[in-house]
Amino acid sequence: MSEAISLLKEIRFGGYEASLITTFNAYLPFYEDVVLRHLMASGVRHNVLMMDSSQASLAIDRHPPRSAGRLYTLTPIKVGAAFHPKIILLVGKKKGTLFVGSHNMTLSGFGFNREMTNLIRYSGTGDADAAALLGSAWQDVLHWVATQGNHLTGHVSEMIMKVQDFAPWLQQSGAKVASEEYRVLASRQDAPSLWQQLREFVGTEPVKHVVISGAFFDANLSFIEQVRDALAPKELTVGFDPATVQFPVEKKLPGVSFVNSSGLGVGENHGKHAGYLHAKSIFIQHENGTMVLAVGSANPSSPAWLAPNLTKNAEMMIARKDEAALQTAEALGLTSIPTMPPLTKDDWEVARQNWDGTGGIEKNDAVSKVIIAIQMENAIRFRFPDCAHPSFLDCELFSSPFASPEVKRALLLDDEYVLALEGVVVPPILIRFIVNGKSFTGLVQCVKQIEGLSRTSSQRKFNEALASLTTGMPDIAHFIDCIKDIISISDKVVMTKSLPGGGLKKKDSEAPKKITEGAELSIGIDELDQQNIKKKQRLRSSDDLGYLLDVLLYNLRDDHQTGLEAVLEERDAKGRSEEEQVDADDEDEVPPVFPPSDREQKTPGVEFGNCTSARDADRNPLDVCHQKVRSLVSIARKKLDALKLGNMDLPQFVVILAGVLSTLRLLRGFDGKVPWIGAGQTAVPIKELRALFDHIASVMYDGSYSIICLDNRHSNLADMDEFARLKGLIVWLACECGISFKKKKPLSESVDEQNKRYIENQLYVATAQLIAGDDVVISEVQQSIGQSSPLSIDWLKKIVSVDKFFLRAYSQPDLFHAGGNVNSGDFGFNPSIRHIGMRAISKRGSNNFSLSFHDNMKPRFIFPEINIRVIHFEQIYNA
Repeated sequence: MSEAISLLKEIRFGGYEASLITTFNAYLPFYEDVVLRHLMASGVRHNVLMMDSSQASLAIDRHPPRSAGRLYTLTPIKVGAAFHPKIILLVGKKKGTLFVGSHNMTLSGFGFNREMTNLIRYSGTGDADAAALLGSAWQDVLHWVATQGNHLTGHVSEMIMKVQDFAPWLQQSGAKVASEEYRVLASRQDAPSLWQQLREFVGTEPVKHVVISGAFFDANLSFIEQVRDALAPKELTVGFDPATVQFPVEKKLPGVSFVNSSGLGVGENHGKHAGYLHAKSIFIQHENGTMVLAVGSANPSSPAWLAPNLTKNAEMMIARKDEAALQTAEALGLTSIPTMPPLTKDDWEVARQNWDGTGGIEKNDAVSKVIIAIQMENAIRFRFPDCAHPSFLDCELFSSPFASPEVKRALLLDDEYVLALEGVVVPPILIRFIVNGKSFTGLVQCVKQIEGLSRTSSQRKFNEALASLTTGMPDIAHFIDCIKDIISISDKVVMTKSLPGGGLKKKDSEAPKKITEGAELSIGIDELDQQNIKKKQRLRSSDDLGYLLDVLLYNLRDDHQTGLEAVLEERDAKGRSEEEQVDADDEDEVPPVFPPSDREQKTPGVEFGNCTSARDADRNPLDVCHQKVRSLVSIARKKLDALKLGNMDLPQFVVILAGVLSTLRLLRGFDGKVPWIGAGQTAVPIKELRALFDHIASVMYDGSYSIICLDNRHSNLADMDEFARLKGLIVWLACECGISFKKKKPLSESVDEQNKRYIENQLYVATAQLIAGDDVVISEVQQSIGQSSPLSIDWLKKIVSVDKFFLRAYSQPDLFHAGGNVNSGDFGFNPSIRHIGMRAISKRGSNNFSLSFHDNMKPRFIFPEINIRVIHFEQIYNA
């Protein structure tokens, strides 16, 4: 027999931050009181339980959950037949574990039944096969979620997606393929049947022997018949425990041997008390000696293996080949099944009684339909499908499973019901109502509490450091190191424009209706609609870098008027919100029981920030700040070089640079406002800002990675919100660096001074073109400058006017003469290819003009003078 697997022991190893569990049915008190408690005690704060929607109705009616929607996300999943996979996915920043088996989330599944479960561990960058298998299983989970459509709310879908934010490696591994020895088999609407997937993995070699075990068979034994006919094995053995099996006894199949496998998985200490044999497997031996074993959730039945798209179960199996298959089959006792005793007459009679008593299927009868209700602030919002929608509903509100309900009325507003919570002392965990004789139970998902628990360790550390910045003892080193850590890991994360699948799209009605803090340091792009700004898509709506942008780019801006102090006002000394304090250990963190391996201590290509050293603690906070700012700017410049060399994607870098600049903007905004920055001092030296600005201009103003003139590869960035915000931040950076459009000095001007002036004017003109009339860019610059000096406000007004002048020139080129006299310091553009922008112009031969690079005076384009419209220096200066 193989070694027993302990979920609780695996959890205690530590290093995990999120869990996702799928099951057909569940005993919710077992999950909440045992599994969830151990998860949270071991630092796994973000937890998701997915189960079949009909079984969820039964489970909730029998044992209503106490913590769903508060401490974990309970997600009913609706598929054509049964949602039947049994998966446990545990993930952390550098490790992951996947269980795929036959166990449901019940006491029987985890304590009494005889189950088979695959255990796959990922422990570092060298585990390519493990990473590929975990990534493949994760992609299957995402597919199941994406097919839910309106059955799942956007918030619940996002909480499922959130699992990958705790494991950057998981997003990468989805595109990898495991070795030929292992394969994840999963039922998907866009994939062949489970049987077709297995056939492809098995190959076409002649088959000697097939051994099948399971607990539920279909009424016609269609799957067994398909195996017999398709593989044509010399021997086909089916083993089951007659005392518990669901088998159509009247159906006989020639060429198939049925044996009593009640002894399978019985240890020495079990004796006659062996549990229900619930394991499912298929073991295939070829005549050439190769072998295949598949173990998981699929019973030997047609709905599991053969049914087409909308009528098939959702299942998952892990298949392995050759030596791995043989060793596992021997360890599980599957190779001994052919030698087990044939079924006796009494055995068949017991099996007949089981079949006659249940109809041969696992019970899947719904009592009431389960929906998800979203609680945000002082109201609960919900929808339900496939029913008439009266103008109001009288709902029973339950603050605990067995409390007397309070009745409140929900009103139909647009396409959803809104239930106000005014006067409700204890928010409900469940609501119930009846429509046209149909009973509905709503699981109340508390957005504030769930999202508070869903912060990764990097996000919580970032919060702690952020909270310290307005105190007299700022932990600046830790703050910058957290940002560097997030940026370095984000290099390895696959960029996403939006959540996959229609079912994962966040509904407008789920967005907060006003900006308030205390709920979380995350703000949706939906809230920007209130500022009458053109709506754009987010490049990255989650993960650590997305969270950093949510805080620094979207929350901590002057349009909120509240500033950093208000954002953090409901946080404790460690920067944690009320939700993040749930089950938190306030004592110092203890080292793990097992020392990290060398691979965990030093991961190639990833740099991790250290906590503040004793040396830093003794230094002037402003000196520490300057040192850390230099290091952050240095990282940004190195990444600019990587971008220029083609070693980084532009969309990836847009988000990273937005994070760096929003950090510098935050620190710059502390000048004169916090005790550790004296009068006349600054948190961010101007020379560092100028060095970064010049580097940005040299890489991103021209060439393949120009953000002024996007090439076809990156044209979709124009609709991305982070891209517009980044351009606004670069305009702010130019303002901080004193970039302006300068006249010639009234007195003598050296050649060197003249060249510097020309280049600065070119940079100014290029920076103005970043605005391009985009309200989001202008808004970002306005918020960045905030309550700065009147000179900064005037600077902003001027550069916006220059941009508007350029746009008018592009739209009415005939107002400007072609060719003609050109003076030093003039600019020009080609109306036929206006996307290359306004550039410094100079004579090139007798009949040509050159348009220069944006950051130097070298020719970039050469055109006949008749094709060029000239913009004189004075026209820009007076715009």
